[in-house]
Amino acid sequence: MIIPVLLLSVILQAPAAPTDLDFWVGSWDVYEGATKVGTDRVEKVEKGYGIVEKWTDVEGGTGMSLFYYMPAKNKWKQVWITEVGQYKEKYSEPVVNGIRFAGTVFLKDGREVRDRTTLTMLPEGQVHQVIEFTKDGKKWQTSFDAIYKRPSS
Repeated sequence: MIIPVLLLSVILQAPAAPTDLDFWVGSWDVYEGATKVGTDRVEKVEKGYGIVEKWTDVEGGTGMSLFYYMPAKNKWKQVWITEVGQYKEKYSEPVVNGIRFAGTVFLKDGREVRDRTTLTMLPEGQVHQVIEFTKDGKKWQTSFDAIYKRPSS
């Protein structure tokens, strides 16, 4: 009986937690150009199989993401919600020096828009985030282009 128990423990053993988003974990001040537009807190949860993001813009508006890793698909899924009822569902894909999440924004009026967010590592521990959308699936327009910097103490 020891062999089946050992085999079962190996089968049920979780794979190592992914590290794709480690460069983004932490507290951030977020800038578009020289203008601070908000703060973001990104935390690992559930032994690294989940990430929780909490965004606050300079006017007090908020949004929150749950990212969870799907080992069978070797992908992350992002679900983003806002205080005004808008939400996004996106899946990860690799990019050079970072990660992209592509999917759909579901607007309150029922319309859907294709959306993608690209996060890339920059020198000195900063992160570049670009959010783009498309109405026709061909031409992408930038809606947010920001640099994440660690808060100064």
